[in-house]
Amino acid sequence: MLALAGWLTGQWIYRPLELERLHPGYFLPSVAGGYVASIGAVTPSQPLLAEVLFGLGSASWVVLGPLNLARLMFRPPLPGALLPTIAIEIAPSALATLAWLSPNGCRLDAVTSGLASCGLLMVLAQLRLLQPTGGCRSTSACGPSRSPQALLPPRRCTGWSSHSQQTKQPGSSRFSAR
Repeated sequence: MLALAGWLTGQWIYRPLELERLHPGYFLPSVAGGYVASIGAVTPSQPLLAEVLFGLGSASWVVLGPLNLARLMFRPPLPGALLPTIAIEIAPSALATLAWLSPNGCRLDAVTSGLASCGLLMVLAQLRLLQPTGGCRSTSACGPSRSPQALLPPRRCTGWSSHSQQTKQPGSSRFSAR
């Protein structure tokens, strides 16, 4: 895992990196690998190795985190097949928190609070990706959007209408506007 992280980092440094090709899945070999290995090194009482691996995961997160966020904020949206990888944005802070707590006897401190806060921010940012189910016929109306209006019910979806205007057709499980 660590060899793959080193190889990928070398590729990104020495070859042109197209920001559009970057996605949160790249956190897995480098950031997650360092933190998971750090957690594993605590078990056989290898505190120095655990610290080094924690540093590797942290350094990878410091390098990849801003690139991933910049790509997600300022470039075209991820293709549909890669959209689920956005959930991986939560992994670095969650694993960093566990890797920090493991050798420190699960003692809560400022570092733990900061790492957990990063995770909370990523969870809250992803809540807006929840979409209504049923009735949506247009991806432009109900697909991922970057505007605050994305949280409001789209008017072109048959699955959204006010309660007073809904009727249920006999034998149907879908609501439609009158």
